[in-house]
Amino acid sequence: MIQLPSDEERQLPLTLAVGAAYFYDTSLLLSTDVTFYGETEDKVLGARERTVNIALGAEYYMSSELALRAGFYTNNANTPTLKTTGAPNTQPEHIDLIGMSFSASHFTRNSVLTLGMIYSWGNGEAQLFAPDSNDGSYKIQDVEMNSLTLFLSGTYSY
Repeated sequence: MIQLPSDEERQLPLTLAVGAAYFYDTSLLLSTDVTFYGETEDKVLGARERTVNIALGAEYYMSSELALRAGFYTNNANTPTLKTTGAPNTQPEHIDLIGMSFSASHFTRNSVLTLGMIYSWGNGEAQLFAPDSNDGSYKIQDVEMNSLTLFLSGTYSY
């Protein structure tokens, strides 16, 4: 990735988040999170619309050595809805995602080993091509997105 130096100040959106976790009993933890991102006009990355994302999760301790985790979340686009005329030559895609995560962790006295997956899917719009040279209009494409991430994480303390 090439980074170009810039003296432009970034305009970051107002971000408000609230979350809670509750131990339903000694082996089940439930959690939720709601995050609001405000509208902003950034000179470097362009306009961003306000959006809200949510996350729900659960963690179940099968024993003192094994925990299972699951989650559900949204990852809504904060990019503007694409225009067919009057926009810059390129517009960022606008794709709203929904996702799920699952993992299992094994605990020992000094370490934790976690194996998991994150899957998200959604649809939206993208501008894949430059404006039409005849009338300057944009061809907007409907897009679908799927993402699968597998992970293995380990920690050790002494």
